[in-house]
Amino acid sequence: MEIVSNFIFILVILMYNVRLVFVTLKELPNNYYKLGLVSFGILHFSISLFFAYFLYDMSFINDPKDFYEIASKSDGWLHLFGFGHEFMYFITYPFVKLKIHITVLFLLYASISFKAFLILFNMLKLEVIKNNNAILFLLFFIPSLHFWTGFLGKEALLFWLMVILLQNIKQRNYDWRILTSLLFIFFIRPHVFIVLIGAIIIVALFSTEFSKKYKMQIILFTFLAIVIGVAVFILYYLKIDNLNLESIENYRESFLSFSKTDSGASAISIENTTILTRIFYLIFMPLPFLYQFTNNFQLLLSIENVYLVLGVVVVLFFWIKTPFRYRNLSIDTQFALVASLLLIILFGAYLYNLGLGNRMRVMFLPFLFYFFIKSINFNRIQN
Repeated sequence: MEIVSNFIFILVILMYNVRLVFVTLKELPNNYYKLGLVSFGILHFSISLFFAYFLYDMSFINDPKDFYEIASKSDGWLHLFGFGHEFMYFITYPFVKLKIHITVLFLLYASISFKAFLILFNMLKLEVIKNNNAILFLLFFIPSLHFWTGFLGKEALLFWLMVILLQNIKQRNYDWRILTSLLFIFFIRPHVFIVLIGAIIIVALFSTEFSKKYKMQIILFTFLAIVIGVAVFILYYLKIDNLNLESIENYRESFLSFSKTDSGASAISIENTTILTRIFYLIFMPLPFLYQFTNNFQLLLSIENVYLVLGVVVVLFFWIKTPFRYRNLSIDTQFALVASLLLIILFGAYLYNLGLGNRMRVMFLPFLFYFFIKSINFNRIQN
C-alpha cells in the first residue's frame, strides 16, 4: 500500500509539472526563452532531489527531518497546530499518515516553489527582458534559492504565498485571496507577516490609486493586524510569558546567549557589529578575500554572491543611465521594493550566522530581483 500511494503521488506531481511547463512554453515568444525555462526547471528539481538524496548526510540541515519525524511519531493531529515549526508538523501529519515518503514531499515542495517562480516570471513579462538586462534574470538561477525552496520546509511555502500576495496586489484583487495568503504566512512566520502588513500600509499611504477613505480603512485593518500579530508573536512564537519590559529584556539576553553558543562555524557577533554591517553580511557575504572560508559550501556561496554583486552594479548603471521615480512604478513593484527593504532590516537586526542569512535571503531576494527588473524596464513593462 505504501509503494502504491507514493507511486500515485509522484505520478500526479509529475503530470502537474509537465502540464505546467508545456502551458508556459506555449506562452514564450521564442526558443531562447523556452530553453531558459527548461534549464531553470532542470536546475530547480535537480537541486531538490540531490538535497533529498543526501539529506541525512547533512548535519547542518534538520528542519525537514524534524517536520517528518515528529509528525510521524504524533498520535493525533489537532494538538500539533501552532506557529512556526508546530504549523509545519500540522500540515505534514496527513502526508505521513498516507505513508508518503519524505523524498516525495521534497518533490511536492519543489513543485510548489517552481509554480511560484513561474508566476513571478509571468508577471515580469519575459518577452521584454532583452540582452541588456538578461543578466538580472539569471539571478534567479542562483543555486541557494533552489536549495532552500526545494525541500520540505517553510521557505517553499513562504515563497509561494508571498508571490501569490504580490500577484493579487498587481491584479488589484484586494479580497479573500490576500487575506488567506497573509493568514498562512502568519502561521508559518509571524514576524514576516508583520513586516508584509507594514509594507502594505506604506505602499497604500503613498499610492495615488486609493481614496483617503479607502486608505483609512486599509490603515485601520493593518494597524489592528499588526497589534494582534505582535502580541501573538511575542507570547506564542517567542514564548515570552508576559508583555512587559522585563520579560522582553530577559528574552533579549537569552537570545544573545543562544546566538553565541549556537552560531556554528560562521558566527556573527550581534553585540560587536552594527545593523548596517549585518545587512551587508546578509546580502553579500561570504565574498572572496573578505571572508575566510571554513568549508566548500561557503566557497560555493561566495561564487554566487560575486554574481549578485555584479547584478547590483548592473542595476546601478541602468539607474544612473535612466533614472526612475518611485511614484512611476506600478503598485506591485512598489510593494516588492518596500517589502524587500523591510525584510532586509528585520533579518539584519538579529543575524548571528552566515548560513542563517543565506536561508533568510530566500524571503526577499526574489522580490528584490523582481523590483530590479521592473525598475529598469518601467517604460516598457505596463501594469
